[in-house]
Amino acid sequence: MSKESATLGKMGLHERIQNTQGGSFRMTEYLETSANPVSWMEPLETIYQSLSPGGRSSLTPKLGHLSDWDALFLGGLVRMPRESRPHGIITWASDAFCLSRTSIYALGQRLERKLFSEPAQDLEKVAKASPGRAELLKAGPVIEVTPARLRRTILRSTFPGNVSIRPTQEVINEALGQRPSIGYISELRLEAGRKARQVLRSLDYSSIGRVIVGRDETFFDGMPILMLIEPLSMTILCAEVCADRQADTWGAALLIAQEQGATIKGLIEDMARNYEKSQALADLAKVSVQKDTWHLLRDSAQLRNKLEKAAYHAMQRVLDLEKRLNKTWSEKDFDAYLKALAAEAKAIEPVDVYPPYTAISAMRSRW
Repeated sequence: MSKESATLGKMGLHERIQNTQGGSFRMTEYLETSANPVSWMEPLETIYQSLSPGGRSSLTPKLGHLSDWDALFLGGLVRMPRESRPHGIITWASDAFCLSRTSIYALGQRLERKLFSEPAQDLEKVAKASPGRAELLKAGPVIEVTPARLRRTILRSTFPGNVSIRPTQEVINEALGQRPSIGYISELRLEAGRKARQVLRSLDYSSIGRVIVGRDETFFDGMPILMLIEPLSMTILCAEVCADRQADTWGAALLIAQEQGATIKGLIEDMARNYEKSQALADLAKVSVQKDTWHLLRDSAQLRNKLEKAAYHAMQRVLDLEKRLNKTWSEKDFDAYLKALAAEAKAIEPVDVYPPYTAISAMRSRW
């Protein structure tokens, strides 16, 4: 051990802070050899390195060398579940912050009372402002937040809740008083997805008999997810994340569903041009197919809307020229007016012959 390290080992935390230039905190702990080596978790290491000296903490009025950040950090160590708390971390904190282990545990209890309990004298005020909350405070906690409950709640928020990761954090914090990290939620969802894929791949659909299957794709992060669903029971026959949605990829998805025992007697699908080829690749060329007309109806309504806007624009042009001619006669404006009348008639004609949206919708019963 160097002479500088030996000197630093004899100095208290407060003296080390005072000896830094400009009052800023340097990680002098890393210059000495620790008697109790700790396997750091990365988030804990990041928090420790970012602690600010600050001023005296109201949580530890008799310990002038601790700031609010130090007190919260020590209280957080005590609040960590034993199974996830690094071994020896309290002993290390005792040496690093010049406190006894008993004082650190007492600080954790003080922090818990300060942040997570209501003062008894304020219960009457709470009861007047919110009777329901006062009853909850009297009754105490009614839900045991176990790791299994936390995982189930996160996964329920994901499906069928369709809640993204950051809002899930807020929901869990409000409902269960926990705030899992983004990394934890992401990894849990990915692992659940991998397990769901294994379960879906192992299912036997032979007992459901001959079925009509609806197929379509959805997208997540730019990747297509090919879906095969039996619409009456909403059974998911296939849900595969693929690199593309070409005919051979769809053909493979249809073959996977058949290999698991599904007997496909018909398909409900949109008008994608690669579907017919995919049926041939999966030996389903002769099954009945019901085309979904939604895309056709949407495109038809958009076309009619464009034609109507063009007609209204031509009609407005005629009205503007009529107003101008009523104020001041001009041969030039009159010639423009005659041309506008012809353009108006030409723009109105396709709108008059175009069937309305209700008539197009009626085609569904005939297709």
